[in-house]
Amino acid sequence: MPDGDWIAVIVRGPISAGQPVAVGAGYRFHAFVGSEAWSASPEGHKKPDRMTWTLEAGQHLAAEPCDLGAWVRVAGLPVVIESHTNKLTTRAGVYEGRVIIQTEFLLADVFGTVKLLGLSTGIAVDDVKDDMQQPVGIAIDMVLSERLGTGAWSINGLESGAQMNDFCRAIEDVYNTNRVDKYFTSTAIRIPNGQISFTLLDAPALLAPGSRVMVTAPDGNRYPAIVQQIADGQALVAFAGGGAPPRWVPSQYVSAIE
Repeated sequence: MPDGDWIAVIVRGPISAGQPVAVGAGYRFHAFVGSEAWSASPEGHKKPDRMTWTLEAGQHLAAEPCDLGAWVRVAGLPVVIESHTNKLTTRAGVYEGRVIIQTEFLLADVFGTVKLLGLSTGIAVDDVKDDMQQPVGIAIDMVLSERLGTGAWSINGLESGAQMNDFCRAIEDVYNTNRVDKYFTSTAIRIPNGQISFTLLDAPALLAPGSRVMVTAPDGNRYPAIVQQIADGQALVAFAGGGAPPRWVPSQYVSAIE
């Protein structure tokens, strides 16, 4: 039985029928046959022919002979991921973010891949963390760029934690839909919690009466206008051409024309 934080540990046989096998809490033992495959690949090892039997946690006797065994962690493996975002353009300015998320790495179909069973010993926590860092970081950038860019989320909402649950669910969705992992062909993550802090890199131009601006309408289109007044986080704008009467618009939907 493996000691320490392993997500999977390989043991090479042969293992005979009736041989004692201890499976610790939180792990499952899988037995495989087909030892000839292990020396057949010049690039490394190929997986055995097939999996024959599985043991749950507890003390057992091997059900039948096998050539290879693997202890695999069943529950999610806790991994803390830290990521620094690319530049994020929002209506409030250009920001850079630092994200720390508590993730759980889940094994969905661990034995669908050759690479795991080609390892000499197994996969430890640090292996998984290093492998997840880049794809999780890409998912974070994708989600923040879209939601902050459209105004669906705000800097304050994310930093305060008010939108953190939405953020965690969105990262899970993007990662789990597009996952391509170094070790696994069908893994997933769950994110119970996280925190984000932002650094302002470039503030937007200040609005003032007389400023020429573009106004983003509810339909997503942008229209030229001139600011007439500023009050309580809103701008009174007169649209070009005079076809519509002046209107109060929340400042986050108004951007200065440089």
